[in-house]
Amino acid sequence: MKNNLKTIFAFFCIIILNNCGYAPLLDSKKINFYINDLNVSGDRQLVNLLTNKLEKFKNFNENAKEYNLDISNNYEKVMVNKDSSGNPKNYNVVITTNVNIILKNQTKIEKIFVRKKSFEAQDRKIKEKEMEKKFKKDLAELIGEDIVFFLMSQ
Repeated sequence: MKNNLKTIFAFFCIIILNNCGYAPLLDSKKINFYINDLNVSGDRQLVNLLTNKLEKFKNFNENAKEYNLDISNNYEKVMVNKDSSGNPKNYNVVITTNVNIILKNQTKIEKIFVRKKSFEAQDRKIKEKEMEKKFKKDLAELIGEDIVFFLMSQ
C-alpha cells in the first residue's frame, strides 16, 4: 500500500513539474541582440571567463540590435579583519566590471557591475587559493549573466 502511494505521489509530482510553465531565461528566441565587437581587458582569468561567456552572442542577426562592447574589469582580494595575533581571518573577493556599450548610432552607455563574496582564511594556503579561484569563477559567471540581461533589457 505504501509503495502504491509513493508511486502515485511521484507520478503526480512529475506531471505537475512538467507542466509548470518553466522557460529558460536565455532562450535563443528571446535574444534580441548580437555583439559585433568585443574588447575585454583586465585580470587575465576574468578576461577569459567573460570572453567565453559572451562569445556565443556574436552571431549576426539581421533583426537584432548590434552592440560593440568595451569591458574592463578589476579583481581585488581584501583582508576584512585579523585575529588577535595579526593573522588574516576573513577576506572579501570583489570584481568590478565597467562595460561601455556603443550602439550602431554611436550612442554610448556605461554600466558598472560589482559582485563580491566573503570567505574565511584557511589554515592551508592551497585550500584558500582554490576557494578564491572558485569564487572568482562564480562571480565572473554572474557578471557575465548580468551583462547579458542588461543587454537584453536595452
